[in-house]
Amino acid sequence: MNTNNLANQYYLKAWDAYPYNTKDVMEALDYALSYDEEHAPSHCLTAMLYTHQVKSWETAKHHYELALLYDPSYLETYYQYPYLLMHMGHYSRAKQVILKGQSTYGVSPYLMIVANATMYELQGKYDIAIRNHENALLSALSAEQTQYAKDSISRIKEKSKPNTPKVEQKEATPKPKMKLLRYLYYMSS
Repeated sequence: MNTNNLANQYYLKAWDAYPYNTKDVMEALDYALSYDEEHAPSHCLTAMLYTHQVKSWETAKHHYELALLYDPSYLETYYQYPYLLMHMGHYSRAKQVILKGQSTYGVSPYLMIVANATMYELQGKYDIAIRNHENALLSALSAEQTQYAKDSISRIKEKSKPNTPKVEQKEATPKPKMKLLRYLYYMSS
């Protein structure tokens, strides 16, 4: 049997167990990568596991970078990786990945525009974030996408009002950002 077919087979086993059975996911991904160390889907899923379950963001970043290196046309990487970079505060690299994603055949324009809007919102550039969500409305292909963009515009406008008291957060607690990132992650899956 072709090693790429074996890598795909083990990747699919890992995907089937993700995110509920971390041990089985890791085992299947180890097998997939042992058969094909350049298997981008396995690197991407490994990165997702390290991002969301293990919380080892540097390891996740490494696997996302490998996924982009080995297969720049693997779409899921563009949907997931920018949010990790934003969470880590690496906005310039997130912007590069989003721009590359926008020029990659098959990538959802809506999801890339929303990722871009999220990046600007996290940086406090609310006007640019709102404009991006307005552009996302033009690319929306479902009622859920349309509603999400409209809700985001309303939320950001509320944030940007001058009379809105700013809620002080502890520097090490990224919970509001993570809720938004998790929601966007599940929307893209």
